[in-house]
Amino acid sequence: MMANVTLPNFFGDNMVLQRSSKVKMWGWANPNEEIKLVSSWDNQEYKTVADNEAKWEFYIKTPEAGGPFAIVINGFNEVVLKNILIGEVWLCTGQSNMEMSVDWGIDDGEKEAKNAANSNIRFYTVPKLTAVTPQHTLYGNWVESTPETMRNFSAIGYFFAKHLQDDLKNVPIGLISSNWGGTPAEIWMPEEVVQNNPVLLESAKKLNNQEYDPHLPGRAYNAMIHPFAGFKIAGTLWYQGESNVGSLVYDKTVSALIAS
Repeated sequence: MMANVTLPNFFGDNMVLQRSSKVKMWGWANPNEEIKLVSSWDNQEYKTVADNEAKWEFYIKTPEAGGPFAIVINGFNEVVLKNILIGEVWLCTGQSNMEMSVDWGIDDGEKEAKNAANSNIRFYTVPKLTAVTPQHTLYGNWVESTPETMRNFSAIGYFFAKHLQDDLKNVPIGLISSNWGGTPAEIWMPEEVVQNNPVLLESAKKLNNQEYDPHLPGRAYNAMIHPFAGFKIAGTLWYQGESNVGSLVYDKTVSALIAS
């Protein structure tokens, strides 16, 4: 049986790829199937073969900035990714302060939303999910910043992107929003990082079991970070802490989170 070439959802139309980099792109196909990729900014052709686990990957070179571009991937079928920008990609993560949007009510929110049409700012929202083991795919899709899409997106992320664009003279910005109100830091790093550190493990045991949000180490990391762990980014915005109030080792917790 022939399997179609597929990619994780975050490789899709409207995405932003990190500029001036070697960006890893990957997906699945038949084992031993030859896969070709062509990037429209330089018409470079890349070739590889899917491995025995049906996975393939490329490292593609990205230019300084710009777009829109297209990427064409060919195997048994053809996949065309359109309206791609090359710029800065930032991950916006943490708890409710990061999640908070115009819809939640912010100063001058309506005015800001009305002026939010900007095709050079793109949003990807990761759904709130937990998993016991690391996952490899995600739902969601990239969208351009409009009064409608900005209204539901992280306000912190959006204003950060605007400031960054001012500084970088309108370089495209892609924001991945992966956050969950009320969550402790421990759920955002791999479970083994906590398990293998006696100090963090002791601290994690004191986390309250709350019905409305996850508290077990690694659970959000597995479902909401691990799927795009190889995706090239410029950096991360981390806005969290309230669910770790009372911790005497939060400095070590955040150091472990960053390292992981």
